[in-house]
Amino acid sequence: GAENNRSGTGSTNSAIGGGAFNVISNLCLQSTIGGGAVNGIAASVAVIAGGSGNQIGFSSPCGAIGGGSGNALGTNCQSSTIAGGEVNAIEESFYAFIGGGWGNRITNHSYSAVIGGGEMNRIGIRARAAVIAGGTSNTIGNYATNATISGGKANDIAADTSYATVGGGQRNRIAGQSTNSVISGGRNNEVGTGSQDSS
Repeated sequence: GAENNRSGTGSTNSAIGGGAFNVISNLCLQSTIGGGAVNGIAASVAVIAGGSGNQIGFSSPCGAIGGGSGNALGTNCQSSTIAGGEVNAIEESFYAFIGGGWGNRITNHSYSAVIGGGEMNRIGIRARAAVIAGGTSNTIGNYATNATISGGKANDIAADTSYATVGGGQRNRIAGQSTNSVISGGRNNEVGTGSQDSS
């Protein structure tokens, strides 16, 4: 059954399938909440399949949250997706994706960025097409476009370090402006600032 769900004025062809205290805001066309509780949509053609406390913000058409709890697509997250997990967030980034995990974050204007899962991983501002596949507390810095961290823990690719890769391990770091550099794995390895094409 359903309880205290609300679809706003002018939300043509929108639907809430069940659950409790779910809300589709005014003028959100063709949006859907499948069920769960305390989920909210403020965009058109958006979907929250279920879970609890998930939110899709204003001007995020075609955004989707599959489930989990406390996940958020912020404003201007067109065609971005959080598949599940808890307390994951995408902020002002088109076509971005978080697969699951806990406390993962893709920040502003990091279009097409991906975090596959894990915990407390972060992709910085304007790091377009950057990827963190998983692991814990890994970070890709601002403007590090097309950078990749495959996994591990506490690995870091610093700002302005495009096309860099950390394969895994722990506490490895590629410093700023070290474009096309690689650390394959291990522990406490570092590529220094401005060391382009290093490995």
